[in-house]
Parts: sequence; C-alpha cells; structure tokens
Amino acid sequence: MRKKWLLLSLLAIVLLPFILTAAVLVYIGTADLSQHRDLIAEHISKITGRRLSISGEFELNIDSTTSLIVSDISLANAAWADDPEMLSIRRVEAEIEIWPLLQGDIHVPRFHLEGVKALLETDASGQGNWVMLASADTAASEDTETAAGFKPPWLGDLYIGDVELAYRDSNTDREIITVLDHVTIKAETPASPVAFDIVAEVDSYPVEVSGLFALPALLKADKLDVPVELRARVLDLEAEGRGRFSGSTQAPAIDLSLEAKADSLQQMRQLFGELVPEVKPVSIVMQVKADQGRPVSLVLNATAGKASLEADLNLRREQPRPNLTGTVTVSDVDIARLWAPLFDSKPVEAAVDQTGKASTESPLQLDQPLDLALLDSLDANVVLSVKRTRLPQIEITSLQSRLIIDDRQLTIDETNLVTDAGTVSTNLVLAARSRPTTARLDLRTSVVTLGQLAPLAENKRFEHGRAQAELSVSSAGETVAALIEGLQGVVKLEYTDQKRKEKLTFKLARKPEQKAADRTRLRVTADGYLKEQVIELRGHVVPPAGLLKSRK
Repeated sequence: MRKKWLLLSLLAIVLLPFILTAAVLVYIGTADLSQHRDLIAEHISKITGRRLSISGEFELNIDSTTSLIVSDISLANAAWADDPEMLSIRRVEAEIEIWPLLQGDIHVPRFHLEGVKALLETDASGQGNWVMLASADTAASEDTETAAGFKPPWLGDLYIGDVELAYRDSNTDREIITVLDHVTIKAETPASPVAFDIVAEVDSYPVEVSGLFALPALLKADKLDVPVELRARVLDLEAEGRGRFSGSTQAPAIDLSLEAKADSLQQMRQLFGELVPEVKPVSIVMQVKADQGRPVSLVLNATAGKASLEADLNLRREQPRPNLTGTVTVSDVDIARLWAPLFDSKPVEAAVDQTGKASTESPLQLDQPLDLALLDSLDANVVLSVKRTRLPQIEITSLQSRLIIDDRQLTIDETNLVTDAGTVSTNLVLAARSRPTTARLDLRTSVVTLGQLAPLAENKRFEHGRAQAELSVSSAGETVAALIEGLQGVVKLEYTDQKRKEKLTFKLARKPEQKAADRTRLRVTADGYLKEQVIELRGHVVPPAGLLKSRK
C-alpha cells in the first residue's frame, strides 16, 4: 500500500506541470481575450515607453496549431517628433505549432501582415525615433546569450502586403519612401527549399526580387541536392542567377551562375548622384564552381560601355593557407571622363585646431604597426593587366604586373607600365617572415617626355625636356615611420633637353654604413649645366624634425 501511494505521489509530481499547463491553455483557449487587450497594450507601453493601442480584434485559439489574430494596432511616436504615430498595422494573423516549440523548434505554418505604415526619423542630434526605453546594452547581452543556440524558424506561408515605410533625416531634410506591394515566402516543409517573391518601390524606383533558396538547416543535411534560383530587377539593373548545391557537407559541390544587365545607369545616378558613372550599356556575367578535390573557380566578365573587366581566379583549399591564382584584365576605362566631377573637387584645406591655427600634425598614423594580416591569410600568384586606360593626368597604354604572396612575403614584380609619356618598370618586395618587416623597391624608367605629361603640357619650358629615373631603396621596420626612417639606397634622376642644351643629373643617397647619429641625413649631389651655367652641388638634406620619428 505504501508503495502504491509513493508511486502515485511521484506520478503527481511529474504530471503536475503538464496538468497546470493544460489547464492554463484550456482557460486561454476559451476565455475572451479581447477583454484583456487594454491590459496587454498597457504592459507593452510600459516596456517600450510609447503608447500602444489595440482597437480591433484580439483572438487566440489554442490547439496543436495555435492561431492569433490582432487588428488595428498603433504605436506612438517619440515625444520630439511632429507626427503622432510611428507605426500602425491594420491586421496580423499568425499560426504556430505547439509541440515543435516544446522541443526548441519554431514552426510557423502561416504569418500574414497587412496594412503597415511606419515612419523612421532622426532628430537634430541624430537619435532615431526607433530608440525605446529598453536598454540597448541589455538587448545586446540577450542577443549574445541566445545567438549561439538560435535555430532559424520555419515559415510555411509568409505574406506581408500593403506596406509604406518612410525614412526622414532631420539634418538633411531628405525623405526616402519605400512602398512594399508584397513579400511572399513559401516552404512546404521545414526541409523544403524556400520560394520567395518581393515587389516594391524605393522613391518610385521599382524593385522586384524572386527566386528559390535553401534554409540553413537543409544545407546541414548529409546529402545535398538544393537548387538555387534568383530573379531581380533593381532600379536599372536586371539580374538572374541559377545553380545548385550538391554532394555532402563534408565534400560540398557548388555550381552557381549570375547574369545582370542594364541599358543605362540613369536611375542609379538620380538616386546616388555622380558617384555612379554615366555609361551604357552594362553587362555582368559571373560563374562560381567548386567540387571536392578541385579549386573554387570564379570567372567574371563585366562590361560598361567600352570598358571591360575580365577575371579568371582559382582558390585551392590547401594547408597552412589557401592559394589564389589567376588573371585580372581591365581594358578601355576612361576614368578621367567617367568620374570627372570627383577630380574637379577643390583641394582640402589645412585642418584648424581650437585655437584657430592651422594644425601641422599629420593625419597619417605613421607610427601604427603595419597591417599584414593578408600575408597570413593566403598565398597568391595573380597577374594584373590594364590596357588603354585614361587617368586625369596620364594615359596608360598598358600595365602588366604580377602579385605574389608566398610564406608571408609580398612581391609585386614584372611590373611594366607603358604610358603616352614613357615607360616605367618596378619591383617591390615586402617581407614579413621575420621581425622587423623588410621592404625593397626597385624602379626604372625609360626616357619620359615631360611635355606629354598633363601638368607640364602647357609649359613651354619643358616642351622638349626628357627625364629618366632610377630608384633602388630598401628598409626594415614594423611601422610606416620606421620603414621611412630606415630607408637606404640611391635615387637618381637625369634630365636632358638637347634643344636648350641642358643636362642635369641629380642623386639622393643614404648608405647603410652611416652612423646612428646620421640616420636621417640624405646625401645630395647634382651635376650638369642649365642655360650654359655649370651646376655642381654636394651636400646633405635633413628632413624636418619628428617627421620620420615614431612614437615610443
């Protein structure tokens, strides 16, 4: 008998939480919650610090799939704002499955939201009306705690329609209005791919996006066979993407392609200004492939008017670092014309401190450690080619260069630049294998016609002048300032003008055997003749105090 009562007591203790939960659910399911909507609205108002009102329906039906209907919701605006309401919602209908929720999974078979009007604005100090009483630090800590165990919800049938979102900036008086006709997201089961469709307007410019994608949970399946589709029309641009994820999580295979085109970029220029160049037509074709044991390959072909960009890159997943190889080619880019307004801007005036005096402090942080994280992240061997490109002051006929990253050493070699004024060859090595970091630069130029350089083109003094430079310097240091301070080598410049019978050779040198006290002294020599006057110069140049010194 005692054992029987003990067993019944244990059963009661175990079942009591479920009995109480069932009793609460039965009460909630049969009660008229509309009588309590004012109490619920008042509680939310205290949390947000804004008045929330629910003047329409408020229905909750408890079952294995629980449904909720709420209508005519409004949330008051910030006290400093002119408009009384920040948000209004005509109707919300939602369904959620109870049993998956008890296991930590969120299954929402249906969620419909209609008739939304929202106003986001900032005050003169830049604070937004979306900032509520809830502490941002508290919210951030809660997000951090829950992010690790968060599972993305399954949305079987999501519909959001008839939405108007206005953003108003008090400082610029600019208002951007987004009208959302509808957003639909459908997935038959939690393991099914998701189909989506979005139709909207941003400042009367059309935005249409639709397609098919996979949920993160689906991508974690042992065997993958997930199609991906994307169709979009955003402002001037129309895009279409297709592909498939296959294989397994241990050896995934990816085959994705994207095509985008636009007759012009006029709508983007109207929205974003002169930062967007006036060019037509525009075309982008990109393909990404990856398979087990093979490198990830990216092939890109983009054109904008006569300009083109071609890239063929391969990334091998190797140890200890991935290896990037391939080629990048840029052709027929008229930078001087496409972005002319950016080069016409006035020079930046000297900074002024609180005393009204011009600041002599350099904005460059020369004493900061060199950021060489890229050299640790991958190895690379990429060839860059530039053809027929016009800059504001010079026209590049061709540029060929190779970028190599190997065991924490960056080498830019085989660089050959041909311009309308002459040819330049350079070689740069930056090694971070040991401390301190070492750098070496070699530069050679062919005979450069000074009169063909845009800054000197109108100066008759240099009409027939020719110049040739040679530079071979090296240094060591873990900051930019230390590299500059440790420079050693020779810079040689030769100038000739046969018509004027002028010739001048200029050298700037710093030898490694110089004493520590002489570290910043640069030896200068000049020999030649200008206007029949013989030039002979011997001396030293000392940079301004503190210019090359790093802080301790």
